[in-house]
This record gives sequence, structure tokens and C-alpha cells, in this order.
Amino acid sequence: MGALVKDQVDALRRRGIEAAGLGSTLDREGYRSVMQRMRSGQLRLLYVAPERLATSRFRSFLRTARLSLIAVDEAHCISEWGHDFRPAYQRLGVQLRALGRPPVLALTATATEKVREMIVASLGMRESAHVVNVSPHRSNLAFEVLSCEGDMRPRALIRLVRRLRRPGIVYCSTRRDVDEVYGMLRKFGVPAHRYQGGMTATERNTEQERFMRSGTRTVMVATSAFGLGIDKRDIRYILHYQAPASLEQYVQEAGRAGRDGKKSNCILLA
Repeated sequence: MGALVKDQVDALRRRGIEAAGLGSTLDREGYRSVMQRMRSGQLRLLYVAPERLATSRFRSFLRTARLSLIAVDEAHCISEWGHDFRPAYQRLGVQLRALGRPPVLALTATATEKVREMIVASLGMRESAHVVNVSPHRSNLAFEVLSCEGDMRPRALIRLVRRLRRPGIVYCSTRRDVDEVYGMLRKFGVPAHRYQGGMTATERNTEQERFMRSGTRTVMVATSAFGLGIDKRDIRYILHYQAPASLEQYVQEAGRAGRDGKKSNCILLA
């Protein structure tokens, strides 16, 4: 089970809600235990990756599980026009029909009208599906764009990271940038973590767990691979070292700041 799913499951259990997750790090005995709890009706929520529905064994199990709801989180991943396209999401509609078409709830923080239409069509939802679409505006977030050229960019980054309240996230476009920025922050004595696709799953999970701990005042340097489902409420700033690939991606990533309602900064170095 990844660190992200573990965080969400632990949070639910603290609220008295029985939940579990199936992940690649779960051993055979752990898998059997989760399946047994699901069969017996002990579980209220089961977290799985969309890729797991591709296995016939798991789909057969779900057909006997009396599902009352399928929730598709980060549903914008269904669309190739979204900023985090994953083919496994596109196959969900067919797989859900094979499960008897249980009620479906699709959730995302960012989806254009075109992406919303594709979500409804791909998941086989009715054209009259109820759509809740609210503004991403939050008054506690202060947005700022700073013009940086050449070697001004790393200088501006260091100045900001040393001045701004932590915890924070610095987003970089490439793995190489992540490693370089992480090295700079460590050189200047800033407590930092890093997260990029070239690291092992164990390394990524360890760095994520350290950053997510309550009360930590550190900085995460990461590519866009970090953040889907992250629920650390006290993130004080999101700093983009480069412009993201799309406006939707920027809104998604910047929106991870200040979920506790307190003032937070969203800064783009352009």
C-alpha cells in the first residue's frame, strides 16, 4: 500500500470508519485479510488503483461484494486532454458495466467543460448526471508571478524559500531540476525532501511520509508526480520553479496550499 493510501485509510480509521487499501506492497496474507473483511461486510471503503480492475480475479470478487457506490477520484485522469492522463482510467466505464453498473461518483478539483463531458461519457453516466461545479477561488490564497531570467531563478527560489513560512512544496518540471533544487536547499540549510519518478517506490514513500507528518516544517521538492490526493492541511506555500504544462495543472497544484483556511502563498517563477 502506498504512503498516500495509508494516510487516507489511517485518517478514516481515526474517525471510526472501517477502510482498507490494496497496493503493490501488500503481501499475500495482508491481501487475504482485506478480502475477508470485504466479504464479511466489515469494510465501508476499499481503496484500489484503476489498474487493479484490469484483473479478472478482482472483478469476479467485486461482483459478489454488493457494491453500493464506486467513487472515481482524480477523474480528470480519464481525459487525454487533462493534465495527468492515465489509460487505465479510460477502461473504467467498460469494467463498471461488467460489475452491473453500480452508482458512480466522479471527483476532481479541475476539469474543463470538455473534460467533464468526457468523464460522463467514458464512465457511462447518464447525460442527466448531476454535476457540481464550483469556482476554485479561495480568498486565503495569495497568487503572485515573479519574472526571472537566467541565474535569477535559483537566487529568487533560495530567497523565497528561506523567507516563507513552512511547510511548502516546490514544483519542478523535470527530475533533473528536482535533484538540483533539492541540492541547493540542502546546501543553504533548508530542511527538504524530494519526490520524482526516478526514485524507487520505497524512497518516494519514505520521503512522502516524512513530509506528511503532523507538525513538520519542511519543504518538498517534486515533479507533478507528487500531490494527487495529498491532504496536508497546513501547507503554507506552493512555489512553481517553472510554469506547469496547463492552467488546469497549475490550479490543481496551487490548490494544495492553505486547506486549513489560513493565508498561504502560490508563487510562479516565470
